[in-house]
Amino acid sequence: MKLILIFSALFGAALCLETFVGHQVLRIKIKNEEQVRKLQFLETLEHLKLDFWINPSTFSRPVDVRVPANSLQAVKVFLESHRIEYSILIKDLQAVLDREKQEMVASQQTERSSNTFNYGIYHSLSSIYEELDNLASEYSNVVSKLQIGQSYEKRPLYVLKFSTGGSNRPAIWIDAGIHSREWVTQASAMWIAKKLASDYGNDPSITSLLDKMDVFLLPVTNPDGYEFTHTTNRMWRKTRSKNAGSLCIGVDPNRNWDAGFGGPGASSNPCSDSYRGPSANSEVEVKSVVDFIKNHGNVVAFLTLHSYSQLLMYPYGYKCTQPADYAELDALGKAAANAIQSLHGTTFTVGSICTTICEYFCCSEPLRAVPGQQPLDIPLKVSPSWEEGCFCRVAPSDFKFSQENLILALTNITRMAAELRSILRSPSVPFLLLFFRPSQWRQHRLELRLWH
Repeated sequence: MKLILIFSALFGAALCLETFVGHQVLRIKIKNEEQVRKLQFLETLEHLKLDFWINPSTFSRPVDVRVPANSLQAVKVFLESHRIEYSILIKDLQAVLDREKQEMVASQQTERSSNTFNYGIYHSLSSIYEELDNLASEYSNVVSKLQIGQSYEKRPLYVLKFSTGGSNRPAIWIDAGIHSREWVTQASAMWIAKKLASDYGNDPSITSLLDKMDVFLLPVTNPDGYEFTHTTNRMWRKTRSKNAGSLCIGVDPNRNWDAGFGGPGASSNPCSDSYRGPSANSEVEVKSVVDFIKNHGNVVAFLTLHSYSQLLMYPYGYKCTQPADYAELDALGKAAANAIQSLHGTTFTVGSICTTICEYFCCSEPLRAVPGQQPLDIPLKVSPSWEEGCFCRVAPSDFKFSQENLILALTNITRMAAELRSILRSPSVPFLLLFFRPSQWRQHRLELRLWH
């Protein structure tokens, strides 16, 4: 065992990668509100350097937390002293990451020998960008590539536009990878791109969708962070912008939207993984998306992919009141969940963000910041279930299973959202937030939310 730890450390050092030797992921079972408060206090102890993958917000679901090796004893003593039940979900995170890396290397070697892009594995940023060019070239009748801006470190923000022609048509926006370590989302976005491009004219649901509206897909919303996860720190989540007055780098771009800015779940500490930033839309990646949607003026659905959990939720997250269109949102969520369950038996919990995971600001809300738009916000969070808890450990054989669920969810929700929108009193924009967890890619978390 010692030799394995030493090898992992040396291997990571040789590649300039931060290693996580001895880090454990604990699954904590909360029984009451007092234990929730104890864990929320534990979350504030910055010297422990804890990384909560599922936050302590309710006792209806477990809490997952990555604990560095030198904090394990203190954390376990704390939990045991307060009689809080826990189990070890991942005994050594570095061992998991090493397996992930080995699988990637093996798959990439096969990919190079066949000169094809494997949509069932993870890829580097440069490989993804190269494939965007290939898709735009091969399917030029429906696909074109746009650049909507640059990241903080001057990497391009590329969007694929899927269109069968016409001007100012209703459009669907899809983005992925706003949290850079959630690699399953970038991989899924690439699969969606291939599916939309190759199945137009063959798949009735996709053909019908693109005959009526355009689709804009941003596969890597946070390219600086994504590159950093491949070269330096696999667990990096934020952007890579510098923070004035602090040595800590980056902002959580999903807490940077101008909607409930600085509310529950967003930190004012630049060293926090949930740091909201100095002001709303301060991150150029976020502002680029907002500006694009504002300038387009006819975006009727917004989808964003995240990892991980298995829930289907609708508004609100930063307050606990029902939206005006609660009945429509609930019907839409249940219809999407039923559609997915009919395909592979996958089950989702449906409810408001507040009642499902308690008051917790966690969703992208770019459209609320766009003047003149009153969007019907339907965030669809899709992810495998939380039962194995990791951003890594993809089983390539499970990709197709999960992606079939995903495309079915997208087509059903956009179809139903369009029908609901036609009967609403005021114009609304459906917004779907998709969450993935890559351990099996078998189940998906959907979240529905309304912006006014």
